[in-house]
Amino acid sequence: MSTVDSKLAAADQGPPMGVSGPGLIRAVLLLSKASRAVGQGQRPSREARRAMQERQRAAAQEAFPAIDAILERYGGRRIGGATVLGTVAVETTAEGIQMLKGAPAVESIMQDQPLSAIRSTRFWPFWSVCAVLGCG
Repeated sequence: MSTVDSKLAAADQGPPMGVSGPGLIRAVLLLSKASRAVGQGQRPSREARRAMQERQRAAAQEAFPAIDAILERYGGRRIGGATVLGTVAVETTAEGIQMLKGAPAVESIMQDQPLSAIRSTRFWPFWSVCAVLGCG
């Protein structure tokens, strides 16, 4: 069971984990029409990267009306625009996530997790420990 599915299952038992508002779940949608960059063995040119970004923006603009209609119906919202990878962050209820799962514009749904800094030095990477202690 994915973490999104476990949050949906827990939605009936009270506020879900990772909520950003009363009963709201944050998720990242992978848009289905997003063009995927295929590894070609070398870095694409600047023009090729810009063209790929424009295709992503155009695909997202086509998908947004359907996604926004679902989000509006279930009291959700988009958080920012689409990324170059063809993802968009949203915030909605468990029912809204279920409806987005069936939307033709959405390929998959992932959990949106906040980033946090590691405060303890016991988790330092090996190279930083060697820089301090001189392991070489």
